[in-house]
Amino acid sequence: MRVNVSTEQGKSTFREGLVQVNPLEEDPWAIQIGHERIIAPGCTARLYGHHLEKVTGIVIANQTVTRLVQGSDDQGMYLEYQVPQEVTEGGASHYFIGCGWSGIRRRQSECEP
Repeated sequence: MRVNVSTEQGKSTFREGLVQVNPLEEDPWAIQIGHERIIAPGCTARLYGHHLEKVTGIVIANQTVTRLVQGSDDQGMYLEYQVPQEVTEGGASHYFIGCGWSGIRRRQSECEP
């Protein structure tokens, strides 16, 4: 975020910084269990987290995935999804889509060929 401030005398300055928004207690959010952040195009990926039953889709690298499989194991609740073929190698962010909560949680992933 960038904040610009100007005076009546015509002087100005700015400050830049990152804003991190933490989820509310009832919001869905992802956690890291192991190497699930490393994904590959066309493969099945798994995200662990809390309140994932509220998630109706995941946006990754500007591609929306709505076919999600919810499950749980001894490590917690998870969502499985097919990584779009259009995802390229490098970093990409996940965005959760859903209704009934106050925000979107972002998560960084690394894509491997």
